[in-house]
Amino acid sequence: YIAKKDSTVSLKCDLGDKDHPAIKSVVYKFHKTYDLSTSKPISLDSKNKELCSEDDVPTCDLTNVQYTDKPSMQNTLDTADNHIYQCYAEITMIDDAVVKLWSHTVKLDVYYPPTKENVPVVSDPKSVSIGKAMEKLLCDLPDSNPKTKARWSFEKKDTSTWVVIDIPNDLVRGDRLVIAEDDISAISKDDIDRGMLLIMIFNEDEDQGKYKCEAVYDTEFDDTDMTYELSKYEVTSNGEYFHYICIIYCTV
Repeated sequence: YIAKKDSTVSLKCDLGDKDHPAIKSVVYKFHKTYDLSTSKPISLDSKNKELCSEDDVPTCDLTNVQYTDKPSMQNTLDTADNHIYQCYAEITMIDDAVVKLWSHTVKLDVYYPPTKENVPVVSDPKSVSIGKAMEKLLCDLPDSNPKTKARWSFEKKDTSTWVVIDIPNDLVRGDRLVIAEDDISAISKDDIDRGMLLIMIFNEDEDQGKYKCEAVYDTEFDDTDMTYELSKYEVTSNGEYFHYICIIYCTV
């Protein structure tokens, strides 16, 4: 289940036979956890927090829901809401026997858009040597949930048309371009951040021109979707060839 940050989410514990004549009373309980056990309900696990404990009604309202990027930590149960939820009904029968029935679990995710206000557009000329192994173009993506994506466009030198860079379908430059994602930035030793455009083996004929990066936030909630420019570069060749230093190891 998905909700917007600062909204209200209503959890419902629906017992279909609550009016059965054999039932004397029903008490409803709601719990949440950050780590779901495979062998026991949330309420019987130590990693839980009880919700709406004073209401004793089949609904529980989560108001002003918040997001954390570390939902698997115990201390976030008090400060955030993107966790796993479950309710149960404690049923007292006419003969005073007590039965507990647990619901299925629900995972709540909380979406929040990036902050667009006062975001400066980085504009930077680049003069690159022919054959340079890697040129990095920055796109400083803002925090959001889900993550804002980088969309790069290219206006080739001596043309006047912007074309969205579509790496898988680019038969000319696709094997030399990379838009960095988390898996690359996490293991990189070259200060590569998510959203960067990496130009490999700079080609004077194909790579000169203007580049721009737009932040794209797209969710199920159309009223929060947005696209705006973050960076723009004019990339030219300096006419020089990039020199590599090779170290050769010899054995005698």
